Amino acid sequence: MKRVLFILIPACLVLFLACEKERSIETGGNNAGLAVGSLLDSSGNCKAAVVKGTYKENQTLADSNYVDVQVNVVTPGQYKITTDTMNGFSFRDSGFFSTTGAVTVRLKGKGKPIIPVTTQFTVSFSGSFCSFSVPVGAGTAPPPTVNNADTAWMFNEGAKHYQGHVDSATVRMVGMVGFLRIYGKPLTNDTTIYISLQLGSPTAPPSGTYSTTSGTAVFEFKTPAGNTIYDSRQGDGSNIIFTVTAFDTVTKVMDATFTGTAKDATGNTKTITLGKLKVQVQ
Repeated sequence: MKRVLFILIPACLVLFLACEKERSIETGGNNAGLAVGSLLDSSGNCKAAVVKGTYKENQTLADSNYVDVQVNVVTPGQYKITTDTMNGFSFRDSGFFSTTGAVTVRLKGKGKPIIPVTTQFTVSFSGSFCSFSVPVGAGTAPPPTVNNADTAWMFNEGAKHYQGHVDSATVRMVGMVGFLRIYGKPLTNDTTIYISLQLGSPTAPPSGTYSTTSGTAVFEFKTPAGNTIYDSRQGDGSNIIFTVTAFDTVTKVMDATFTGTAKDATGNTKTITLGKLKVQVQ
């Protein structure tokens, strides 16, 4: 009996391992490699992405929010296709390509748009990159509560677009004068933004307009090391006007726009456009 058992046990082990190996190959398990392919066509152009769903500020994306992208699969395998996170939301999908050729991949939307503005995304796969834009509309109503994660800023300078989140928006006293000081940065953490608005009184809510040329506002956009990218303040020949469009006295949420001119690091005048702020004053 001992001799029979000695022969049967290894045979069963061999059979089990063979079955496991076959299952892994057929299902694309842990032994499968990464897929190779491209988002570009044979001419090197990006294939058109199809954006589906309705996108509005402060509304969490649902299953109906997705983007279909075209992929040319060269080598089957595991894949992960993602976009960057912009304006509070992104798109992504992962899985396994079992065949080669043209494949449509549905990237599912995640997150919640912060500002109602057309948002540009870059999608990447296997070393190829393409872009598409998603229009974000204004929300039907403000959210019942807002926290720092729901605040944001953005502006353009020429063809350059900057946007990010607000780290803090607090009122500070300088003598008998109150200043609303706003600090923020983008997700990349490679720049910082600082805006100061001089309030009518220490307890007055932000309202009306403020300008750097009058000294009621200051605008700074810098590198993390403190080097100036754009700057506007009283007496430097530039002027940015901030306009408060709404302030909720319950949630302390302020909406504002800004536009005008600023100075770069070498003193050249730069035009700032499409500036927007959404902050919760603490």
